[in-house]
Amino acid sequence: MHRFLLPLSVAVFAMPAAAATPTPPGAHDTYSAAAGPAGEAAAALTLPAALALAMRANPDLSAARHEAAALDGAAQQARALPNPQLQTLVEDSRRATRSTTVLLNQTLELGGQRGARIDAARHGRDGAAHDLGGERAETHALLHVALV
Repeated sequence: MHRFLLPLSVAVFAMPAAAATPTPPGAHDTYSAAAGPAGEAAAALTLPAALALAMRANPDLSAARHEAAALDGAAQQARALPNPQLQTLVEDSRRATRSTTVLLNQTLELGGQRGARIDAARHGRDGAAHDLGGERAETHALLHVALV
C-alpha cells in the first residue's frame, strides 16, 4: 500500500505545478479571426467565408442540429413495433413439486395508439426542422448586418 501511495502523491502534487507553468504568448492561438491559421498572412474575411464559418461554429445552430437529429431518432423509434416479452416463473425449489411457467407477451396497440405516437413524433421532428431553419436564417441575417 505504501509503495503506491508515494508515487501517487508525487503525481498529484506535480500536476498543479505543471498547470501553473506559464506559456509563451500566442502558444495557444491556433486561429485568429482576422489572420486565419497561425503563421499565415492576414486575409480579408468575405461574406461567404464568414457565413460558412458561422454556420459551422455557431453553438445555437449546433444545438438546433443536435435537437433535430435527436427528434429524427425519436420518430424512428415511434415507428418501431413493441418488442415481445418472454417471462419464466419457477415455483418451489424441490424437483418433485416444482412447477415452471413460461409466458410470451406481445403488446397489441388498439385504437390508433401507434399512429398517434408516430404523428406526435413526426410533428416534433418537423418543429425541430423549422427551428433549425429559423436559427440558420437568424444567423445569416445577423452576420449580413454585421459585415455589410
